[in-house]
Amino acid sequence: MRERHHLTCCLCQQKTPRRDFLSHYDGYALCGNGACISLCCQACEPAFRALSPSHQWRWIHACCQRSFPSGQVIYAEVDPETGDIRYVGRTSRPKRRHAQHLDDASSTAGHWGSERRAWYTRRNWIHALSEKGLTPSMQILQTVDVSPLVVEWEQRYIWHGMQHGWKLLNVEVMDAGLVARVKASPFDFLQVPCELLMQQHFFSSHGLVAFLHQWYYPQCLAG
Repeated sequence: MRERHHLTCCLCQQKTPRRDFLSHYDGYALCGNGACISLCCQACEPAFRALSPSHQWRWIHACCQRSFPSGQVIYAEVDPETGDIRYVGRTSRPKRRHAQHLDDASSTAGHWGSERRAWYTRRNWIHALSEKGLTPSMQILQTVDVSPLVVEWEQRYIWHGMQHGWKLLNVEVMDAGLVARVKASPFDFLQVPCELLMQQHFFSSHGLVAFLHQWYYPQCLAG
């Protein structure tokens, strides 16, 4: 495996393939929504669990910061013809991410799920614009001060967009059940406490966002 797919374990300091890091800790998933926290390698799990709580907090904080460096933002890709927000994402390098999207155009039809439903993707949309000599613009929706919580805010903005009729191309809109739940929800997804979103199963109570609220965010508040 190429070196860029290896990370340094916080305990043994060995370069380790991503797949050999813990996938769960303390009952919480360390991966979700296209993001992962590489805490320690599987071989070091007993040693990590033997650390004092304060040392565990320290390493978790460092690994979260490594996965989500400062400068995280929620952004939108905006249609130049209509002004509609068509895609919501997260990044710490907006200019680079926007350029990546522009280079990722494709006319190949997308498919979703086991039934292979037709899916008009972001790549298809950008290709269609390029055929007209147009490109989308990027709009920063929010700067996320507690950088690891960007994974939470990305989902909040996607749900907010669904609720307000944005013509999003994110994969979440292909889940008809989720779209119906979001539209029927009384929540303001940009304001409601995360605990309520977990209680209503928008976020898993054992997922990555829950892990961050249990192990990372309280430490930031204690500051």
